[in-house]
Amino acid sequence: MKRKLKNASFLIVSCTNTPATSTFDLEHFRAARLKEGFSDTGWHYIITRDGGAYADCPLDEVGTHTQGRDSVSVGVLLEGGAGADGKVEANYTAAQYATLNILLWNVKQVHPLINPIGLHDVNPTAKPHFNVLDFFGEHYDNPS
Repeated sequence: MKRKLKNASFLIVSCTNTPATSTFDLEHFRAARLKEGFSDTGWHYIITRDGGAYADCPLDEVGTHTQGRDSVSVGVLLEGGAGADGKVEANYTAAQYATLNILLWNVKQVHPLINPIGLHDVNPTAKPHFNVLDFFGEHYDNPS
């Protein structure tokens, strides 16, 4: 039985660390996570390069995306984050950023005290390779 997520403090953004030319396969990703012993992908939302958002872990349940922070956070995974050479590259699309903005707005309706951060803000060696706080400081607005 999954634990209930109450009063999340953080919306933690990470990435798949894949190049812009790759195609994200949700079912393949889910199967890999299940093989690792997880009950789902662990992420509340996964945003693909075309801006599509897959809701995977219910918003009222604790995910398995950020060790030590799962019980106080909502996890969002962006497709991308690596160049063709495998090196760090913030190669996210305008559609992904727009969806991320809408997701934050929607999540705030359920968890009004939530603050967006990047996974690297709790683990300096982690992704998503862009400053999430700066992004939302510049781009966040009511999408309606």
